[in-house]
Amino acid sequence: MSRARRLADEAIEKYAIMSGDFALSSGARSDTYVDCRAAMLKDQAAFSLYLWEELNRYRNAAPVATGTSGALMLGLIGWGYLWNPKGHGVEWSPRPAKGTSVVLFDDVVTTHGTLDRLRAACEAAGLVVAGEVVLYDRREKASGVDRRP
Repeated sequence: MSRARRLADEAIEKYAIMSGDFALSSGARSDTYVDCRAAMLKDQAAFSLYLWEELNRYRNAAPVATGTSGALMLGLIGWGYLWNPKGHGVEWSPRPAKGTSVVLFDDVVTTHGTLDRLRAACEAAGLVVAGEVVLYDRREKASGVDRRP
């Protein structure tokens, strides 16, 4: 594990993980909520370093994300494409050219649903998905997620 990843993990553990009873966007219930936005705002340097390190693994690929957390991740590194699935009139900001190689960015993965929708949107736009970067994968943690609706 790289130093950048350790710093990001430490910030997540310190600032992002909350206990309680939460309904997740996936429909699952959990006794743990992970809000990486709080951690990214508290330790921007750690996340910027980690995101750049991960992005450099995918040479010539542009980051693409969705949602508030995704926008924050792109803001930390200063560039990329944001996909808006809510249809507020702007689907892409800015619109990537067909054939662009992209890396999908997501903060927290529970069911992989957001990344699946993002991948489908990228492929529908004619983009080439080179890989994924995730800050916190709940599937790899003993997080107490109940996947039943």
